[in-house]
Amino acid sequence: MPYATAQDIVDLYGADFLLLIARRGDENELSGPLTSAAIEDALAQASSQADSYIGARYPVPVRPAPMVLQRAVIDMACHQLAATADVMTEQIRLRYEDALAWLKDVAAGRAALGTDEAGAAAGEAAAGGDPDEALIASRPPVDWRRWP
Repeated sequence: MPYATAQDIVDLYGADFLLLIARRGDENELSGPLTSAAIEDALAQASSQADSYIGARYPVPVRPAPMVLQRAVIDMACHQLAATADVMTEQIRLRYEDALAWLKDVAAGRAALGTDEAGAAAGEAAAGGDPDEALIASRPPVDWRRWP
């Protein structure tokens, strides 16, 4: 399952941008079968590519996906869509290169996803499936008598 959706792209960059990079054939709507398939395919490929980097340090797929990972996948998918629609811009290319650089940093240990090294899956397993319980259970007890 991809780390981002078409709606995530719309929320980040707008529907007009997504329509521009995802339009296939004579379609002028995001809901067309060719356009929808192109978007879903680009997001799946970008998620798979991201997994190939972050899998060096984290169990994949990462669930829930942190926003920074979602943003990287969106930028990678937009790059792929723009290239196939012949609407590549310098900004789209730079976002893609930034996403790849960040993923390489994650793989090398210079950046993190914002989860512990075991990832969200370990937290879910430790808490019986609820990551919030694992987070609460991992915190040290609070001495309320010393609370300001």
